[in-house]
Amino acid sequence: MSPESEVTIINNEENNTTSLNTWDGDDDPRNPRNWSTARKLSITFLVNFATLNDSLASTIFSPAVPQILQEFHIHSASLSSFLISVHVIGFAVGPLLCPVSEVYGRSPMMHASNMLFILSSVLCAVSTNVGMLIFAHILMGLAGCVPAVLGGRTLSVWACGSTFGSVIGPIAGGYLAQKAGWRWTFWLEVIVSGLTAIATIFILKETYAPVILHKTRHQNNPTQFQTNTQLLKIAIARPLKLLTRSPTILLSAFYTSTAYVYMYFLITIFPTFFSARYRFNEGEVGLTYLAPSIGLVLGQFIFGPFLDWYHTKQTRIRGYSLPEDRLTLLLPGNVFIATGLFWFEWSAQAHTHWAVPLASTIIINLGVFCVFTSILAYIADSFELLSASARAANAIVRSVLGAVLPLLAPRLYEGLGYGWGFTLLGLIVVGFMPTVVLFRRFGGRLRVDARFRVE
Repeated sequence: MSPESEVTIINNEENNTTSLNTWDGDDDPRNPRNWSTARKLSITFLVNFATLNDSLASTIFSPAVPQILQEFHIHSASLSSFLISVHVIGFAVGPLLCPVSEVYGRSPMMHASNMLFILSSVLCAVSTNVGMLIFAHILMGLAGCVPAVLGGRTLSVWACGSTFGSVIGPIAGGYLAQKAGWRWTFWLEVIVSGLTAIATIFILKETYAPVILHKTRHQNNPTQFQTNTQLLKIAIARPLKLLTRSPTILLSAFYTSTAYVYMYFLITIFPTFFSARYRFNEGEVGLTYLAPSIGLVLGQFIFGPFLDWYHTKQTRIRGYSLPEDRLTLLLPGNVFIATGLFWFEWSAQAHTHWAVPLASTIIINLGVFCVFTSILAYIADSFELLSASARAANAIVRSVLGAVLPLLAPRLYEGLGYGWGFTLLGLIVVGFMPTVVLFRRFGGRLRVDARFRVE
């Protein structure tokens, strides 16, 4: 095939169709693959920094929650938890933005995200009541999920940015709130997101090849808008169809939701637990978030590579791959979570040194990473062409439950105490362990059953 007639085949996962689009040779400057290394790296860094900023925004004000409750004269422990977890409600909408970016491009979404992020940060900073703050924080979560949608092949880099943001957010927010008040945690976000928006204007260009080609080849196509609208309707509806028709998706969604909820249980109780039990100030509370972050970092460097190695090894031995090979870390992940919960709860109940319950959160988040990695890799391999829709369905469930269920945490430990309250949570994890056998034994049968297929 000559350069002049090179054909790029674009396999569109969301509409399950294949279309032919042509570049003007191998050296076509419009092709993102032909951009300079500096330009590619600058765009990758920009998206990664935007991801870091969202992770920062989701946790930066957590140590200042007692200040917020005091200013607004609120004494509800459940509302204290909701102020932190409400951010992830926006993440439930984020996966549905995937088809929008595939039709209209990555660049417009990124610019819109930056503007919404700045607006929501300002609204948070000037909030006059808790309702306004909650609404603005939901908008911030919606805006912040866009870089994750645009991560593409830089997913490993994106994960590093997300983890780093969750580490430095509470530390910076704790000391900033202590010195300047909780509102300045959001004013800092206004400054950072404003700089990101300016950099995006000058650095980010459209990177999605089908959109670039459509803009130049189909500008005068009167049916294009109608076709795009139809594709959007189909793509947005597909995750919901998967949830209602596929037992694999539904079960895996609740599985990851359990780990996600427990992670947010810890995040939301840290401000009140360590300030009330150990008399920590805002800065010291922020430092406590280092412990659970260590668990996530260890998981990325230890269990992430192990899962890939194990899958490759089994494929080489068997001669073919099975999605169920991805579930090898699921049982150890449950053991880590259950062990960490029992450790945290009884050390808290016994009023041990603050380092003892903190150490348990490393184990808990190590288990959370194992569960997340196993399930998301499993559904990606199981559904292949529909993998983005499958991940979207999973994200919708876990984001909603991750925002709402932590509201029960204060009632749980107030009614049963830290010991028995979190023992109940640990027993729930133990109860989920038999589902690992169900996944491995019946997963293949459910995947090929025509009754559960979604086109």
